Amino acid sequence: NLKNFVPELRIFFYGLAAHMQQAARLVPAELLERHHFSDYLYRLLEDDVGWPLINRPTIRPRNPDEALIQFIDLLGQFRTLTFHMSQSNHLAYPAFVVLGRMYQQQVLDVGPGYALLRYSILPELDDIPHATVRNLCRNLAPQSLRYHVTWTMAKFYQWLQWLDFLPAVTDEIPLLKRTFMVFVLLHHEIKQFDKLWESVHAKNLDELPWVETLEAIRFALQMEMKKVMHRELVGFPEIHRASTLYTRMENSQGIIRNAVQQSLVNLVRVVHPELDGRSLFPSFQTKLEESLKLRQDLWVLKRMTRDIWKSRAFDRWPELIHRFRLFRNTSMRFLMYRDWRQLDEFIDQLQNVRSAAARSTLLDQLSAFLGTLLKEVNKRAVLHGHPFPYRIED
Repeated sequence: NLKNFVPELRIFFYGLAAHMQQAARLVPAELLERHHFSDYLYRLLEDDVGWPLINRPTIRPRNPDEALIQFIDLLGQFRTLTFHMSQSNHLAYPAFVVLGRMYQQQVLDVGPGYALLRYSILPELDDIPHATVRNLCRNLAPQSLRYHVTWTMAKFYQWLQWLDFLPAVTDEIPLLKRTFMVFVLLHHEIKQFDKLWESVHAKNLDELPWVETLEAIRFALQMEMKKVMHRELVGFPEIHRASTLYTRMENSQGIIRNAVQQSLVNLVRVVHPELDGRSLFPSFQTKLEESLKLRQDLWVLKRMTRDIWKSRAFDRWPELIHRFRLFRNTSMRFLMYRDWRQLDEFIDQLQNVRSAAARSTLLDQLSAFLGTLLKEVNKRAVLHGHPFPYRIED
């Protein structure tokens, strides 16, 4: 209740402009000419003072196209309201929620709004870019199985496409903050996928391999999304350093992209067990590769921790902190989510502890914890046949 929601509202403000641009693409060219609609929309999206007061279309809709123009007019009114609210110094949670409910009821739930959302977020067979996967879906039998598997694969490809909206390296803070919209949308989509699976897909997929695979995918996607929303993006709109924003965005993008790619590959392998993930995604990183990297990095951390503890080489403390920070920004995402908090607590203690006695005690505890993590990672099924070349106890 004490949080200021102005940064989130400003992100929503940019989302409204994107929504309007998307709607405008569906308006026929002759109507654009008839109402000078292109000039009107351009000024609407470029003018940060708010809604232009002249040349507003005030037609009474007689057909779906004119209803769409009126719908964009309604979006513009919401943009004006949102803009002026976002100029305040503080926005309380109830006001933020009320605005969202108004937007849901008066914009998204009306005919053009619902049709626009359906047009933009429901994928089909032709939206699958990979020819092998398209042919696989096209030839599945029975029909009910074909529909549900095709919908799921097309949805996964759509999520990967949304991740491509995120910018390359940049120091533009407003641009980076707007990327939060993509992750909020993905969070909602994965929750909806979970609900749809329970209510529809699970009842229509009698084939046991498909059910087992999709159950595992459903759980994995939820856990990976939790990593992103509950850790990486906490407080994201309120950060004012471009480097921190970009690092968090890039980590979140990597977590979700890996999860969705793994899901697609596992789904395709129900039919083609011999399929190589890199044939679908050139940059695909397998669970085996992730686990090998994680195991090696944990071992390096454990050795360094143990060496500093044994030799009491506390002059290496900055090097140790740097190594743990690097691990947190890279390989830590391959750990089970339940271990993140405890490791974060250890890293925070490393940065704050001062006395030699306290440092010695902390390093002893940290070494034991890293050893436990190594043993758990080493038990992963994908590492069978890849024995660890060291004794963890050492």
